[in-house]
Amino acid sequence: MRRFLSLFLLSFFLLNCSSDSSDFPDNNVIQEEETNNDESSTSFNKTGLLTNLSDNMIIPYYEQLYFKISDFYTIVLANTDMEFNLGTIRNYRDWYDFVNATWQRASIYNFGPAIDLNLRDNVNSYPLDVVQLTQNVESGIYDLSAPQNTFAKGFPAIEYLLNIGDSDSETEQILNGPNREAYYAYLVAVLEDLEQLFGTVLGEWRSSYRDTFIAATQNSSTGSINIVANEMIRNFEEEIRFKKIGNPIGVCTGVLNPDLLETPHSSFDFSKQWSINGMLGIIELFNGLYFIPETGSANGLSFDDYLNFMSDMNGTINADAVNSCLNGSTQLMSDVSISFREDILNNGGANLQLIYNECGACINLMKDQMLSALDINLNYTYVECN
Repeated sequence: MRRFLSLFLLSFFLLNCSSDSSDFPDNNVIQEEETNNDESSTSFNKTGLLTNLSDNMIIPYYEQLYFKISDFYTIVLANTDMEFNLGTIRNYRDWYDFVNATWQRASIYNFGPAIDLNLRDNVNSYPLDVVQLTQNVESGIYDLSAPQNTFAKGFPAIEYLLNIGDSDSETEQILNGPNREAYYAYLVAVLEDLEQLFGTVLGEWRSSYRDTFIAATQNSSTGSINIVANEMIRNFEEEIRFKKIGNPIGVCTGVLNPDLLETPHSSFDFSKQWSINGMLGIIELFNGLYFIPETGSANGLSFDDYLNFMSDMNGTINADAVNSCLNGSTQLMSDVSISFREDILNNGGANLQLIYNECGACINLMKDQMLSALDINLNYTYVECN
């Protein structure tokens, strides 16, 4: 069984953790003398929330991404013969699955250094531009930082290269053909690019940005809680609901197109798994859930605590309502008994349409009721169908 499945099962364990913050009875409210951030004696502990996010969730996720992609890169570099036998290809696929499973949950932290590097687009822009990738491989001349290569690199490029044929034997034959060294060089270049991107973001978080992030407790468009809340919803709306679900079933075009799924080339369609992992990333962020290797799951201050704090004060929506809709959307994805590709090809995308609708209702609840309860403005504009 592929290694990423253990992480997936772990996340489902975390999914069932309570959003009740009773384990932190003294951390939700801070006393005035304990802060220099102009928070009153009845203010929620925003510094504690941001510290939990940065130290227990964001930085550890970027550490995982950097170390995993570095290990993958090292393994490929060790293949000095540049041979793609079936065992090697399958090993590379396992590593791709392993790293990408982590990326799907970490990609929600698309702010700060990640925005500066345009990380999400550089890592996972799809559908892949196969024509551009092929041109790069055949010419041997390319700059992966150039705009024309945004859709010809990252995880989609790895998925394509390792599944370039219609079967394992054909993939092996193509990769070991006349362009063997060129394919190998391109795979190395893509992995090196990912390692540099993840390493740069991690370095920024470890150095100056962590303190900047935690200190920005102000309730404004530049405040960290406002930024994270907006990105949490934007990620749900654009990256999961539209790109992973809506676009392949033609919500804008009216045309079903399974080639717009996230992994159109793999014999095993990971689109369902990556969609679930993306949802689990949102659930982890909302509830402050993280994993400690020595002791297991843990629950720190996050948006569930903040929302319950405001609900107790003002009678607004509480965390249970948000968790209910997030869990409901995730469960619908999990309940699909066939792959997303099969649902599009053989079922007219009926299951994906249900998921799309359920996600939409949840997004509206988070936009309207959750942000209102937290006194946070929606700071992004997203037009699904231009």
